[in-house]
Amino acid sequence: MSQAWNDIANRAQKLNEIIPQNQRDAFYELVLYPVVACSNFVDLYIAAGRNALYVQQGRASANAEAERARQLYQKDKDLINYYHTKLANGKWVKMMDRIHVGYTGASTPGRDSMPRVTELTLPDILHGV
Repeated sequence: MSQAWNDIANRAQKLNEIIPQNQRDAFYELVLYPVVACSNFVDLYIAAGRNALYVQQGRASANAEAERARQLYQKDKDLINYYHTKLANGKWVKMMDRIHVGYTGASTPGRDSMPRVTELTLPDILHGV
């Protein structure tokens, strides 16, 4: 699933580079942002899920997945910030403020929140000490 979204996002980014400059804002609104944001969203939840599995298994790679989830969550915020401040010179400020990350049940959370991740405390030998 993730690879399919990433392929679509890469294709959309390539199209964005070749379409005329005066059409890029509309392309971002209608195609590029939705595709890249969805691709990122899928990757974020996969990283959080792997983190949970790897923590349960006691694998050191759990920490790498936790860091990847944090990076992907920040990318989500960066995409929204671009939409609000740069796209069409800030024409669409607050357009993407809808809560979309952090659902843990049927009710809408009060704000976006990163999926829960856990870091393992690794023995010093794994840190090269």
